[in-house]
Amino acid sequence: MDTDLEERLAREKAEKHRGTAKVWLYNLRPEDEGINPRQTDPKNVTRLLNVYRIGGCHRLKSQHHVPVLINDEQACHLKSQGRSEPGFLEIEDRVKLVYLHGHHRLQAARLYLPLPDAWWIADLYSEDLSEDNKRVIREEYLGASNFCDGDIFRHLRRCRLNNNPGEKIWLARLSESKRRDILQLEKAADKDRQMRNFRDNLDALLPFQGLWRALHIGAFHRLLPLRCPEELACYLNQVRVTWEYICGNDQSIQSQLDADTVEKIQGRCPYLSQNDCLEVEAAMTHRELFPLITSQDIRSAILARLRTIKYLIPTIHTFLEDTKYLEPCVQIMRDILPHSYRGTIREGFAQLHNGQTVFPEQQNEVDFTEFQFPTAKVHWMSYRQLWLFAFRHFPEMTGCTLRKDAGRPRPATPSIEHSWWHQLASLAERSGYRNVRQLFPAIEDADIRMTQAFLHQARPSQYYQFDEGIFDSEVLRICGVLRKAQTRHSKSEQPCLNSDRESGCGRDVSSRCGRPYESSFIADRVSLFFPYIYGQREHSPSRRFLSSFAVKRAIFHHFFGGPGECPGAPSQTSTDGVDHVSTIAPVDENTSLPASRDDPQLLPSLPTLANERHSSGIASSSVPRSSDEGLLILRPSSPIDQGGFESDFVCWDQPELLRSSLDVAAKGSILMLPDRAQYLKCVAAANLTREKRLKYNVVIKAPRNKVAEIRMKYEKLSPHILQAIYAGSIHSIPPDR
Repeated sequence: MDTDLEERLAREKAEKHRGTAKVWLYNLRPEDEGINPRQTDPKNVTRLLNVYRIGGCHRLKSQHHVPVLINDEQACHLKSQGRSEPGFLEIEDRVKLVYLHGHHRLQAARLYLPLPDAWWIADLYSEDLSEDNKRVIREEYLGASNFCDGDIFRHLRRCRLNNNPGEKIWLARLSESKRRDILQLEKAADKDRQMRNFRDNLDALLPFQGLWRALHIGAFHRLLPLRCPEELACYLNQVRVTWEYICGNDQSIQSQLDADTVEKIQGRCPYLSQNDCLEVEAAMTHRELFPLITSQDIRSAILARLRTIKYLIPTIHTFLEDTKYLEPCVQIMRDILPHSYRGTIREGFAQLHNGQTVFPEQQNEVDFTEFQFPTAKVHWMSYRQLWLFAFRHFPEMTGCTLRKDAGRPRPATPSIEHSWWHQLASLAERSGYRNVRQLFPAIEDADIRMTQAFLHQARPSQYYQFDEGIFDSEVLRICGVLRKAQTRHSKSEQPCLNSDRESGCGRDVSSRCGRPYESSFIADRVSLFFPYIYGQREHSPSRRFLSSFAVKRAIFHHFFGGPGECPGAPSQTSTDGVDHVSTIAPVDENTSLPASRDDPQLLPSLPTLANERHSSGIASSSVPRSSDEGLLILRPSSPIDQGGFESDFVCWDQPELLRSSLDVAAKGSILMLPDRAQYLKCVAAANLTREKRLKYNVVIKAPRNKVAEIRMKYEKLSPHILQAIYAGSIHSIPPDR
């Protein structure tokens, strides 16, 4: 702060000072949460309460006074009690005066002082005190506890965004190394669009004061060199969308979100875990959650939204912890990019993709199923499939250790298995990524390196010496034995998201974020494949425990997006609860996204009038059924591999023809209708029984003038669609989608 400004503020502060007085505690209230820079810290309140009990509160000392704003009329009620101590400010009980500083000592005083003696000394200032002076008063230490990193960063960014001169004051509160981390973030954001997006997603969390206590500015030193800002921004955006949903997009609720509430529900999954739901309900009943909100209707609405969340509730704390899982995987993904590449990992793989339209979906380590998709969707899926490979094998590819289970020995540092590097490069090439870096061009190279490493580890060179004449030949002989090993084709069981038996996922948030524990990692490794991470899961909301697989699935979705992020997979509405929400737009109270690879939203986009109406916000029931609108029935022609359809178009106002056409289609169809009422009406009209419904034909709600266009699109997609239909991969499309 320059000298002229400092002098001007000092003069104004003296001019606006109205005296010192005793004020009853019930006449004092804090500023709004969004204005006051310090969060309420219950630990600090408890600390001060203990200080008061041991040594007294010493209210008369000038360093313990609190600054309070009053108007001129209230200042007239100031009474003097002599020179020894200030007099009382006599105002009505219902009047609430705003104090700028001293929140924790006043909270402790309310717990310590008996009601007849519940007053405090206030330095009174006119309420028209300038904002600059108010800011200076708020930010003074005056012997109070230090601001946490989250408070400092949050208000540093507020100053920067509002061009507030107080930015330097906040920077001065940081150590030199943390100031360097802040400047490094700003420099990276100014140079790179993706880093700017990461910083903007941090800024989007500024309204949620309760989230920031967990931030450690020193973590930027670890995060910025990762070169995956898109994934980091995706996670932070998921934090924002989730808490906006919990708060009902209500800014007043967001401003009253406290750090204790965040700590109690972070990492919980109330929809899938009955235990989590019961704990959240109990905490809300006892006002441990959102204690500043008194309206029972608002509290009930918040609880209702919490019950619908189907994934782990993310926060800044879980973000920082989960990056420790991401970090060794980042090292793997960077190492197969060309050595000279310096951009982000996602952009690097996008540049390497050759545009192929075949997605080799990995069922396990050796078996693949190929699907035909548009190029954008193939790259989206393939990129995440490579990350899943790294999530499965990071210990033996990087030597990074897993977390120690309670009561078990510390995991040994894993040996590097070079063959997995060859397998990853092969998977990348098969997925359409050209010119990936080949650390081991052939599996034999990896076997030779691994065998040599094993022999030298078993017989250390400081104690043993191999005969150079036979060492290489023996290594090759061992590699020959390895090549004779037969591949085992195994099929994993469908992993569950919850169960009535505890399965390595405790109630403590530490078991639901961060690098995985050894036992859960070994158990879940066989399920970390694309069909399971993005496939449909059968679960019961009434089951007690969340599975450890559900934790890993949620972490992956937080970084890489849920199924609804896939190109061609628009969001849809449901009343069954909130699944992993899209990171593109804020979530509606009833939003849920598709969770199945077999869902048509994850297959090539199939044009239907129903989808068009839902996306445009027009209710299907409000659209008149004219003679130009009806059902398009597409029947596959033979042979299947040549594709093609035969078609009928039947208008709504032709009930008899509609009845007979649907009866013919009853051999089996995929029925795509805008709502369940129309579906039931068609079923009743055709007298279809449950057993006769829908396997092969495609029935689409469509206008007559779109028939040729829709049929042409289906002709292009028909070989893949028909093969999927006959293979049983597609069974039916729920008519209310």
